[in-house]
Amino acid sequence: MRKQEVKTRRNNEVYTITLISFLIAIMAVLGFTPLATIQVGAFPITLLGFPVAVLACLFGPIGGLVGGLSWGVISMIQGLTGMDPSGPVLFSASPLGFVLTCLVPRITAGFISGLAYDLISIKDKKGYVSSAVACVLVPILNTLLFISFYCFFYYQYLFENNATTSSNAFIFLGVTLISIAINFLVELAFNASIGYAATLSINEVARRMKLNALLPHFFQSKKENTPVIEQSNNSSSVISKQ
Repeated sequence: MRKQEVKTRRNNEVYTITLISFLIAIMAVLGFTPLATIQVGAFPITLLGFPVAVLACLFGPIGGLVGGLSWGVISMIQGLTGMDPSGPVLFSASPLGFVLTCLVPRITAGFISGLAYDLISIKDKKGYVSSAVACVLVPILNTLLFISFYCFFYYQYLFENNATTSSNAFIFLGVTLISIAINFLVELAFNASIGYAATLSINEVARRMKLNALLPHFFQSKKENTPVIEQSNNSSSVISKQ
């Protein structure tokens, strides 16, 4: 029985580490490959949100936090290297604002989406509703928080420091909000389709292979998160509680 426990934990470790690494690698490819980035207005449209949603569903709030942090770091690199044309301008205007605007919305979106998934999963055992809610929450929260941080840190730069004329500042702000709105719609559509389908597919494969994530899911009892060892007269088997 002890050997079976060790084997089960090793399989769960491989499952968790492999999936997290794979999804972060997808984010890096989407973030640093020109073919996966479309420039619309002041900000580029990227698809980095859907791996965050998948991580939030598969691995709960901690997984969402890791995905959101990775997303934020990639966004910072894009800005600092000039891949995102607005990055150098925003960083020169407020380095602290640039860092917080890149990181906080993404981390918060991933973490809260994971919480929502775990909370709804108390009743939604199959994960159909909880996966849909988490996948939709990521772009909604990220967009709302990004706009809030952007306006908070850069309003003074646009309108009070004479960086531009008032009319040009309003034009720039308008173009920025339009590009953010387009970005949001694309992310929402992609998360609601590809992210949702990927989450359900991976969860189904994990269930059939009796694999469990090592990262904790909140609002669930220890019994639901931990493999249960059942011993018969001739052999022992591991049954993963889903």
